Amino acid sequence: MIVAGIGCRKGCGAEEISALVREVLALAGLDLSSLGLIASSTRKRHEAGLLQAADELGVALAFADEALLKEAAPRCLSHSETVQAMAGVGSICEASALALAGPDAMLLGPRRSSAHASCALAAPALAHSLEIIS
Repeated sequence: MIVAGIGCRKGCGAEEISALVREVLALAGLDLSSLGLIASSTRKRHEAGLLQAADELGVALAFADEALLKEAAPRCLSHSETVQAMAGVGSICEASALALAGPDAMLLGPRRSSAHASCALAAPALAHSLEIIS
């Protein structure tokens, strides 16, 4: 199961998030059927665009709390000082993907960003044979 972690600015639209998820999956050589979950921070649980994107993509949406994000943070590939100051971790999308994919999960590459959102893919330990994107 692939987990797509999402970070987004307040008010980001579903279309932008959905397009970014599809783009990141394609870059990894994966299709939508490999996506099992969209993950984000509990701070984003009321973002309409995120909720609508998960519905549009036909996958479950789950949220990682601050403790889970901080636990996953050392495994992140990217770091933003701005995000660190706001959320306590350097990459919400990477940390949330890792946190909800499992304790031994790994990223399939660094986050990708659009104008108002970022996305990173993580796979559980059993899926580590997947090709890493750069």
